[in-house]
Amino acid sequence: MLKCMAPIYDTARTTPGLTIGGGVAYQHYPEVSARDVPRFNGARGSLSLNYASTNWFSLLARTSLLLNLDRARDELIYPFGALGVKFSTVNEKFNMALRIEAEYPRLITLTPMFGFGSRNQEYLTIGFQTTSYLPWSAHTIIHPFPNWHLFVGVGFASDFFYLGDICVGLGYTWNLPKKEEEVVEDTLDY
Repeated sequence: MLKCMAPIYDTARTTPGLTIGGGVAYQHYPEVSARDVPRFNGARGSLSLNYASTNWFSLLARTSLLLNLDRARDELIYPFGALGVKFSTVNEKFNMALRIEAEYPRLITLTPMFGFGSRNQEYLTIGFQTTSYLPWSAHTIIHPFPNWHLFVGVGFASDFFYLGDICVGLGYTWNLPKKEEEVVEDTLDY
């Protein structure tokens, strides 16, 4: 199950403050054979927590469980977890980001992301994930409304001649903005 992707419900922009998110997804991974029998069909629930003190750097944590709906397999639940950082550019219409995460069951994943939008909202994010040094999935995240994320991802098999898993998910994020530091002026007359 090392090729299974976990959806990312996020934008290339970094929003200062605490962001809490979650989502649900359908995931399908085909059997690598001429029989075209599904290896599994599953439902995945995800949770994420991001904290950014600036608009260009954030700390990331996410977890999910993939529930196998295919009765032919012995494994029922596949856990996933990641801790990492995200670096972003600061622009209104086009942003780039790089997520660097330590993951379970993989070790290290790099995720370059490119976001397109307006001053107030990013509408489209495209990106890919790599494990070690090889790209192993590509994804598009559509943001039809603020804080809503429609994730569509396709994983690549190890020889790049056929597609691996397919994942479609819907997520929502809540942002608790960073409080601005209050400036106290000296008003005492000496």
